[in-house]
Amino acid sequence: MLINVDGSASGNPGPSGGGGFCRNSSGNLIFAFYSGYGDDTNKRAELRVLHDAMEINVSFGFNQVELESNSQFVVDAFRGKSTLAWKWRYWLSRIEGIKKKGIFSISLIPREGNGLADGLAREGVACQGNVLFKNEKDLPICTRDLYLLDKVGLGAIRES
Repeated sequence: MLINVDGSASGNPGPSGGGGFCRNSSGNLIFAFYSGYGDDTNKRAELRVLHDAMEINVSFGFNQVELESNSQFVVDAFRGKSTLAWKWRYWLSRIEGIKKKGIFSISLIPREGNGLADGLAREGVACQGNVLFKNEKDLPICTRDLYLLDKVGLGAIRES
């Protein structure tokens, strides 16, 4: 399984959220989600969404997962290549616990290649709820074009 994640904060700190989606090798959606995290920082939102994505994958019984994030901070933290301040260690320790339940790898993806995850993260910030989508037709209307672009392998231009 391949899953893309992105975290976002409107202000830093400010209302934050994250989103992600999982697809199979054919590019078809397995699930997508967004979550609101309340007032928080962008970096903590990036770690929290990674945790959430991994937890959802494990709950679906997927034990071999390739993760993609456009955050170098998250990739380095996941790989143990950075020394994190105490305020981020809680989420990293939770991520480390989930890593023991499967085989997880992570890679850095260009921001333009993570459009759907970014769109879902913005929905998490705006809605401050937790929603799991199991069908592409159930995706928020504002993210459906981003899904189609991703499915055909085209990047998306992010609006500021």
